[in-house]
Amino acid sequence: MDNQPKPQYSLTISSERSSIRNAVNLVEKVADKMKLVNEESDNLAISVSEAVANAIIHGNKFDKNKKIKISIFIKNNRVTVKVKDQGSGFNPKELNNPIDPENISKEFGRGIFILRNLMDTVDFNFTKSGTEVIFSKNYNKNSFKK
Repeated sequence: MDNQPKPQYSLTISSERSSIRNAVNLVEKVADKMKLVNEESDNLAISVSEAVANAIIHGNKFDKNKKIKISIFIKNNRVTVKVKDQGSGFNPKELNNPIDPENISKEFGRGIFILRNLMDTVDFNFTKSGTEVIFSKNYNKNSFKK
């Protein structure tokens, strides 16, 4: 039996740019239910949007037959999001730093950097069936609407 907790929210989307909106809508619903202040809600939405865009573009390479699964777990004041694609993976150590002078004007290459700056933790799980990006944020009392 699998000991993994069930996500409170989940969504499976196709590998199309238009699907990003569905993921953001789900996150906005979660943030609203949690009563997160706008800045925290926006940061969570940006993080999910970046992770899903990476899964569509780099993981599944726009293959409409491949899906992306988004799972959201809430425990106390911590949100954990898992975004799993069906791609072959990558080496996180080989990612360029987007704020290096030679990369600053590039159109791509900021997704993981943004995640690492907005979230408390960012981890990767590479399997034969795809890549899973797992990120989380601990919220304090100032993160919630009064």
